[in-house]
Amino acid sequence: MELVMFLKNNIDVFAWDPYEAPGVDPSFICHHLNVNPAIVLRRQPPRRSSKEYAEAAKEEVFKLKRAGAIKEVFYLEWLVHTVVVNKKNGTWRVCVDFTDLNKACPKDSFPMPRIDQLVDAIVGHSQMSFLNAFQGTTYQRMITRMFESHLGKTIEVYVDDMVVKSKTVPMHVKDLDDTFQMLKSWHDFVQELPNWKVYVDGVANQRGSGIGLVLLSPEGLIFEKSLRLGFLATNNEAEYEALLVGMDMVQKMGEKLVHMFSDSQLVVGQVLGTLEARDPRMQEYLARVRHLQSRFESFTLAHISRSGNTHADSLATLSTSSAQGLPQVILVEDLLKPARTFINAINIHQVKLGPSWIDPIMSFLKSDILPENRSEADKVHRKASRFGLSENQKLYKRSFSRSYLLCVHPEVTESLLEELHKGICGSHTGGRNLVMDGSSEHMLPGN
Repeated sequence: MELVMFLKNNIDVFAWDPYEAPGVDPSFICHHLNVNPAIVLRRQPPRRSSKEYAEAAKEEVFKLKRAGAIKEVFYLEWLVHTVVVNKKNGTWRVCVDFTDLNKACPKDSFPMPRIDQLVDAIVGHSQMSFLNAFQGTTYQRMITRMFESHLGKTIEVYVDDMVVKSKTVPMHVKDLDDTFQMLKSWHDFVQELPNWKVYVDGVANQRGSGIGLVLLSPEGLIFEKSLRLGFLATNNEAEYEALLVGMDMVQKMGEKLVHMFSDSQLVVGQVLGTLEARDPRMQEYLARVRHLQSRFESFTLAHISRSGNTHADSLATLSTSSAQGLPQVILVEDLLKPARTFINAINIHQVKLGPSWIDPIMSFLKSDILPENRSEADKVHRKASRFGLSENQKLYKRSFSRSYLLCVHPEVTESLLEELHKGICGSHTGGRNLVMDGSSEHMLPGN
């Protein structure tokens, strides 16, 4: 019982998957490649993966980016391809083909422990606890340095397996505590994952109903949204609409981790299960929330006081009144259909647009297809490194401020400017303000 209580009190030491324990201080230990400078660089030929393999690789890359283990880098040429292997438990292991890299890197001569000696070392101990950790020579080096004074006494380590051993049972909790304290002092095990934070609010009054949203990215960027509801809605329905729109916006940006905040006790209570949704309309909204919630890797909803949610409340009120005294331009749009409604049919709008500069870049990013003309192919190759495709196959360009700008077809720019003038800016907008409003939508017209 003492051991169970000890483990419960130190649950913060454990990581349930590798991505929850992303790093150690690089000044303490850091993996690097010992590359032979005499080896000639070699580029592997590109290889197209199946859809199943591509999805597995995409999911693994997302996890590694989320944990901070890798970062996005644009290269003008293909360097190396991934290898996806089916594991015994049915999951996928995503690797990088290091065939050529291994030839260029001399073997690491760091001596690994002998397993038979470790087995002999634990004989005669009354109680032991086995810990499963990371693997690899770099990890072995780190643990050897970290537990140097305890190795062979209370701790044994072999690659990714650790054993905390005690001569007597009463001493085992103390030996575990010494080990855990060392882990806490060296490792960055307790690290908050880069979650988005979304504050939502809905309002209904005699002038109509609307919702307001404030989205905070892990990098500290703030996105504001005000939506005027084009249908009759009660205050509770408006609160649910705000929650659903916020969830949908985060998902469309490709994010999987979100903390959401609402000042509606009813909505938060029904979503968390502390309150029962008896009204049929509330049940429909709750079902829609459950559906969207299943697409997140981490989703939390917390109740917040109205005084702590004034930013989102102001945006919600803004959609049903005039925007006086606000320091920024707020985009007010119309939401014409309730978000609780499931739509089985798919409406397809066919718009015929002529060829533009976007087409060759899209073809290259989607299918690795380049123009036949060598000069044009080189030009597309150079440009493509500054562009990227979203999950819904829209083209974005990285700006100098590192934000992404949506690329629109040149034939759409005229209607876009007309919409900005008539819908958002009115007839008295100057050129500078018009540019600022276009930037707030992150749009990049054809060039």
